[in-house]
Amino acid sequence: MRFGGGRPTVLTSHQEQYLVELLKNLELIGKSVELGRKWLKYFLNRWKGELKVIKEKKIEASRRNGFTENIRCGWFEKLELILRTNNLIARPHVIYNCDESGFSDETACEMVIVSHETKQAYEQSGGSGKSFTTSLICGNAAGDILPPFIIYSAKNLNPQWILGGPPGSSFAVSDSGWITKHLFADWFKSFIEHTKNVSKSVLLIMDNHSCHISIEVIELAKENQILLLLLPPCCTHALQPLDTATFSSAKQSWKRIVTKYFLRSGRKTIRKIDLPVLFKELYSSAFTPKQVLAGFSRAGVWPFDSNAMKEKVARQPLATKQLNQCPQTTR
Repeated sequence: MRFGGGRPTVLTSHQEQYLVELLKNLELIGKSVELGRKWLKYFLNRWKGELKVIKEKKIEASRRNGFTENIRCGWFEKLELILRTNNLIARPHVIYNCDESGFSDETACEMVIVSHETKQAYEQSGGSGKSFTTSLICGNAAGDILPPFIIYSAKNLNPQWILGGPPGSSFAVSDSGWITKHLFADWFKSFIEHTKNVSKSVLLIMDNHSCHISIEVIELAKENQILLLLLPPCCTHALQPLDTATFSSAKQSWKRIVTKYFLRSGRKTIRKIDLPVLFKELYSSAFTPKQVLAGFSRAGVWPFDSNAMKEKVARQPLATKQLNQCPQTTR
């Protein structure tokens, strides 16, 4: 089948078909091709039915390849069993998800060529990017959002660093700026306070980071009828409600807020004393009931949908599909 036409091309139609298949196979193995703007304009127009341009999202290689169909099906089987066994299927106000993320300036991602059917592309990163500060957010499937838990990278907490933040916020410090077992246990106690008036069991979904699980947290959960459900490793980008919609929107909002801050202040770094006010602006604009509801729905948690996130399953190169030999330049 011939696509496009127009001005004479350097490559033959067969050679371009070969290149299209090559680009699609490179995408499958995680090596998307970066754009060279001068040449690609006409090429992409001729093959617009096969290829398109989207912006990559950064993701560790383990996450890109770790979400398989078997893992997806296993997760929804486990989730449905817990929801039905504990009569939670029609109680969205007791289905919670907590997630933490670092907020900082981020480099712009490149535009890459992918298959026309691809919805998103991910750029492999090392998984150890540094950030200014960490915020732990928790919300439920009814759209309720708890006050954030903000963690600075410092030895001691300056009283000025807690002024002007989102209402009810709590603050802490750690050497790295990331959450620790001790800090998560402290936050979990506040979670118990926020949910103590809820009748019967409460479900808390979270990733399986080692900081989230300790003897103290497990015992507190049992004492307070809180069910802990850990997400499969390397799958939070697909299965964690707050990761699928809320944080992605929040990161875009954060970039806009930080850009305005830099223009207004003339600074190149964010002072910790200014962070609470910036987070208050972020929290009110990005962590809305609408965004939280969208995350739970998209992840298939509530309303429960065992068919959710099929498009995020890692696609593997087909062993039986081989590229034909590259055609010669003779027309």
